Amino acid sequence: MKYLSVLIKGILAGICISIGGYLCLKVNIGANSKVIGAFLFPIGLILICNFGYFLYTGKICYLFENKEQSYPEKIISLIIGLFGNLVGCLVFAGIIRLASQNAIAEASTSQLVYSDAAKLYVNLNTSVTSKINYPWYVMIINGAFCGMLVYIAVEGFKTIEHHFGKYLVLILAIAGFIICGFEHSIADMFYYFLNGSFSAKAFLSLLLCVIGNSIGGLFIPSLKMLIRKCEKNSLC
Repeated sequence: MKYLSVLIKGILAGICISIGGYLCLKVNIGANSKVIGAFLFPIGLILICNFGYFLYTGKICYLFENKEQSYPEKIISLIIGLFGNLVGCLVFAGIIRLASQNAIAEASTSQLVYSDAAKLYVNLNTSVTSKINYPWYVMIINGAFCGMLVYIAVEGFKTIEHHFGKYLVLILAIAGFIICGFEHSIADMFYYFLNGSFSAKAFLSLLLCVIGNSIGGLFIPSLKMLIRKCEKNSLC
């Protein structure tokens, strides 16, 4: 039952991130502003942090904590949660695509002027194609920086006592990785599925992003753990 709970919470987290991603796409088309979209995208993580859903990029940051679970249990939970995130993104993207058949058909034509609905899919295809064709190290680096900012967001929300301050850190950190163009694996799952990109190359791109997010998410916690060991042994 524990792992079933993780799966369900993972699916819900994937849906939350997809809502934020879709909102970001819609605003970027309507307002033609990446910055506005970046500051609306964090609604996904706000929902996840408040409702206690399972987002891989947030949970991986605490792999070295929570002594109540063994590492094998933690790894299994992370894998199941990540799969749940994927399912949530797939479901939400599938529903949106089903409701946008006319726009998708229009976007596939070679015309100079598109409706806003079709323009979303034209721009999405350009963005996703670019991501899929990144060199492997670029996706890992962009994923790592994103993972670091996600850690700052969730740790800030968790530890800052001031109600306004915790939301400010969360929103700025998440908006920051979008403005900088860093890659969030769960958000990219939604974008890829919404674009209908299911190739082996797309899967490899997502896998590299997951690796990058994991490296970035564990970077600061690893340094904090090293500092604690140094202080415990009076080495620093």
